[in-house]
Amino acid sequence: MNALLPAFLTAAGVVAIGGVAKLRSPWAATGALAVAGLRTRPTAVRVLGAGEVALAAACVIEPSTVTALALAAAYLAFAALVARVMQRSRGSAPCGCFGDEGGSANRWHLWLNLVAAAIALAAAAAPPSWEAVDLGGIELVAFGAGVLASVYLAYLMFTALPDAWGSRSQAGAEGGRT
Repeated sequence: MNALLPAFLTAAGVVAIGGVAKLRSPWAATGALAVAGLRTRPTAVRVLGAGEVALAAACVIEPSTVTALALAAAYLAFAALVARVMQRSRGSAPCGCFGDEGGSANRWHLWLNLVAAAIALAAAAAPPSWEAVDLGGIELVAFGAGVLASVYLAYLMFTALPDAWGSRSQAGAEGGRT
């Protein structure tokens, strides 16, 4: 199995979560786009969300140079949006990437988008394949469970980790004062 397949599927899975979130609740993304100077309607955000789900599905069904380049372009666009929101809000603001589920436009989010873009670009150069994955039995179940766990952990890295880390840093700063 190409070593990039799990990482590529994880990056695609995070895009799918964001797409579903935008379909379900487009208002946070609409607000983030407005902060970036891009006024749009919730319907347009839902169309974007549907496109994200379709892109993720294409990446899972047929990992290829084309789908990897499309995923890289999406993550680079997300990174540009996060950078723009950070610039215009003069700090951290909701990114809208995961609907109302959280996620702030901050340096951590920007770097995660760039790492995901790099994974997708690596996959474009050496496209991963399903050919070496045993599509029967417990191996496929274990592979799928591992990828789903990785998707969830990556989602938490975008949404929960920055706030948790900030709380930890804040508690440490307050604990040091007497």
